[in-house]
Amino acid sequence: MKWKDIYNKCNNKLYCQITDIKGSPTLHSNFKIFLKNNKAKILIFMIILLALLFYAYKLNLASIGVAIVLVLILVFALIYNNTYTIEAKKDKFIFNVDFNKMTIKYEDLINIYLSRKNTKMLMFFPIYIYSLNVIFIKDEQQVCMTLTTIMLDKNELVKFFDNFKFEVLPQQEQEDEKIKEDRQAKKAIYITTAIVFIVLFVILMVVFAIKGIK
Repeated sequence: MKWKDIYNKCNNKLYCQITDIKGSPTLHSNFKIFLKNNKAKILIFMIILLALLFYAYKLNLASIGVAIVLVLILVFALIYNNTYTIEAKKDKFIFNVDFNKMTIKYEDLINIYLSRKNTKMLMFFPIYIYSLNVIFIKDEQQVCMTLTTIMLDKNELVKFFDNFKFEVLPQQEQEDEKIKEDRQAKKAIYITTAIVFIVLFVILMVVFAIKGIK
């Protein structure tokens, strides 16, 4: 199942309110799940990485060892920042995030939704980054906690959202309209940029052709 499908299956509305919670919603994000779902990708990445290291340092074992240690540190940081659990117990949720425990009562929980951000990889390739957002009341203030989805199991995430019932608030219509306008504006910019590049390319080709004739 693609993340686009997960996004559409789960609540993705910012202005939404939880009206009912059934069962005992539980969600785990850890490296074990990530490894289970991405074995082939991780193996290919490790082979390519080791090949590049051996090529770059030309069998200099000391340099290769230092590079591997740095990679392991980055991997550890990635695991640390993406490990968390959400467990329902009676009338409250227990959040273990960054190895810190936090309790949120049902009555203080406002909304849980998926968000996505469109970004560019290597400046050219568009990708979506998905996040799990938890909005709740803390010290009489509305707070939003944003969690990553990198090491989540997609099916477990869908099951997690199935335990909640939501009511869409009137403000969401304005938010949807704003998102629609932003998409149209970006589309217009992309089309305009593409046209400009095509026109410049044609002009350059004509100029080179004229110079070639002379």
